[in-house]
Amino acid sequence: MQLTITDGLTGISNRRNFDQKLFDEWHRAIRMQQSLTVIMIDVDHFKKYNDCYGHQAGDACLKHVAALLMDSCNRNNDFVARYGGEEFAMILPETTTPSVVIEKLFQILKELAIPHVMSEFGQITLSAGISIRTPNHDENPSVLICEADKALYSAKNLGRNQAVLYEINPANTAE
Repeated sequence: MQLTITDGLTGISNRRNFDQKLFDEWHRAIRMQQSLTVIMIDVDHFKKYNDCYGHQAGDACLKHVAALLMDSCNRNNDFVARYGGEEFAMILPETTTPSVVIEKLFQILKELAIPHVMSEFGQITLSAGISIRTPNHDENPSVLICEADKALYSAKNLGRNQAVLYEINPANTAE
């Protein structure tokens, strides 16, 4: 059973477990009328890292990032998973300002200083996309993933090594 919910490389939860946890937290947030935050995180230029340093170093890097994400969680109900490849995801229930987690995450990563000569920053960096909302019955949990993913790609397009909060465009909601 443990293999079905745990990522074999990093030892943290896998995408299947993430999807179930998000479903459960979504419905709990509806009942409690509380906010829910999802953060999608990607290791910048990971393919270049693997090509330059080899797959063993790439695996070690992913393990370091997984541990870093776990260390940046402040509460027992915060949740971290490997979403796929070099992408990770976090669920932060009852959080309207995830900046504390993000700041801690980037600070720990900076202190780790994993070298990456193929990065413009000279070391491993992360990009993150954040979605925060108070769930309702008219939507489903995938909206949080979609919004966080859009914010993640904005962070990458803006130069990487940063976090971007998804913002709803009022012009799009009137359709």
